[in-house]
Amino acid sequence: AEHGWVCGQPREFVQTQAQLCPITQVEEITTRDYSQLVRAADHNPDGQLLPTVESRSHRGATRGFRGSFDYCFRPSQMRAWAADDDGILIQTSKIRSGGHGAYRLELGGSCPQIAFLPVLKLSSGVGLDLICGNPGDAALLSDDRSSSPTADGLERGRTESRFAKASERPCPIVAVYPVYE
Repeated sequence: AEHGWVCGQPREFVQTQAQLCPITQVEEITTRDYSQLVRAADHNPDGQLLPTVESRSHRGATRGFRGSFDYCFRPSQMRAWAADDDGILIQTSKIRSGGHGAYRLELGGSCPQIAFLPVLKLSSGVGLDLICGNPGDAALLSDDRSSSPTADGLERGRTESRFAKASERPCPIVAVYPVYE
């Protein structure tokens, strides 16, 4: 391929040690699709592996949680957030987020509280400072005002209290991917 770029033109090939295979089709994918493919590949124990590399020291099997800036971000690096019809848009530090300045969080199910509650806290399902759309990852929205009874009367306080309890339900995060500006 000319200058290392594959664009679907004639004379573009993928070469292995023993084969030269022509590239017959190139398909553009969205950042959302890419993040899902990378995440699936990272979590697939049957994925294709490169040949074994000889090393001087041997490290045991990796245990625990893995993540990538292609489908995860650190809530501690969040600078700002905004809600829209597609979920939540998070602004982060590019330097501390693998070069990505913004991430899209897709929410599972209905989450009407993002339209009116101003305080966002993100909770990791694996207990780390990392949100990847894993089971248990959630957006918790709240109001910074107290929902206790006010001078306007006890009934208003009860209504606000019921409303506050209904809006305390966490919104599950089902996908995370970078947004390119």
